[in-house]
Amino acid sequence: IPFRHGDIARTTSPLKLFEYFALGLPVVVTDNMVECTKFDVVRKASEPPEFAAQVRAALRDFQDENLRSRIRLLAEANSWDRRADALLAAVGRAAASRRP
Repeated sequence: IPFRHGDIARTTSPLKLFEYFALGLPVVVTDNMVECTKFDVVRKASEPPEFAAQVRAALRDFQDENLRSRIRLLAEANSWDRRADALLAAVGRAAASRRP
């Protein structure tokens, strides 16, 4: 997922990251995509030659079934259902703390 360096790249969390995770695919991003690089399965690069090298490495990674399973688990942990559950739980806690 190559992005130009800048504010958008630093703060974006592209939906395609989790779509790739759901497919068990390895991911390579530009190194300043903080929301993406927090996942240890995501490879990162700063320059085009390094990006290409990381893509080649990610293609080798794809042969590792254990890694593909870890990637799919990340997709499940970050699904819309899980995010909705977390939001509803937070709203419930906030509402409960405001009760007299």
